[in-house]
Amino acid sequence: MTNIEHNFIDYIQSNNFRKNLFTTILVFVALFMITATVLTYKKAVDYKNPNNSNYISVNGKAEKYVKPDTLTFNITINEEGKNNAEATQKIADKEKKAIEILKKNGIKEDDIKLQGYNTQDKYENVATSCEYGTVMPMIATTNRVKAIAPCSVSNSKIVGQIITQNIEVKIRDIDKNADTEIRSRIISELSAQNIKADGFNFTVYDLEAVKKELRAEAIKNAKTDAKKLAKDLGVSLGDLTSFSDNNYPVYGAAADVSMLKSARAESAPSAPILTPGQDRVIVNVSLTYSIK
Repeated sequence: MTNIEHNFIDYIQSNNFRKNLFTTILVFVALFMITATVLTYKKAVDYKNPNNSNYISVNGKAEKYVKPDTLTFNITINEEGKNNAEATQKIADKEKKAIEILKKNGIKEDDIKLQGYNTQDKYENVATSCEYGTVMPMIATTNRVKAIAPCSVSNSKIVGQIITQNIEVKIRDIDKNADTEIRSRIISELSAQNIKADGFNFTVYDLEAVKKELRAEAIKNAKTDAKKLAKDLGVSLGDLTSFSDNNYPVYGAAADVSMLKSARAESAPSAPILTPGQDRVIVNVSLTYSIK
């Protein structure tokens, strides 16, 4: 064995070599872990931030004018009496008249719903007489005399009961069950009995079905735009990565209100003609695709 070989073996067996080797291994392990951490973090950031990847987003819109098929309105009945029993009887009698009018005009009992019933005391200010004394000085004397002057005191007193009843009426398929003539007649006959009808609102009964139809059309429009945009950019569409459905509010056309005499009697109170107009329903969707 030569001196060079002998010296190399001695160096390997020495403590300095072992320390240097251990340090080198630690350095390599640390560099590996740092590199792996950086790559993992970069991958996570790229995943969370779509801006670091290639994406395109397109919008699709569909709209439709729909004629409302459902009418809802409120009936308010107010009655008062000297006591609860009297007020209750009056409210019951007027409620019976209101329901009779509704049923006579084809409104089903299932579409007549009690919404509220409120009872409250009726107060009245009652004045009662009283007397109070005032001390008045006598001239040139220390004696004082009390003079009596009239007065009155006002107190609140329960003098009766007031009952308010609210009823909601819903009519479906208004073209068949409550056309313009029937609606005007109902209002007129209720008014003749001093029964208030208000809060008229025309709606689409199955609005979700209309929205689903428009959503499918909006998606189709968005897909067409995505393909055209990809072609213009010279790229190919990848997977659909996100979808959002942003429904616009439904804009109801205001009811057309004009005055018309009741078809039943010329002496009946005038009633407004209520026409439903149309509702504008809009659906807007957004599609995001990865691109190749």
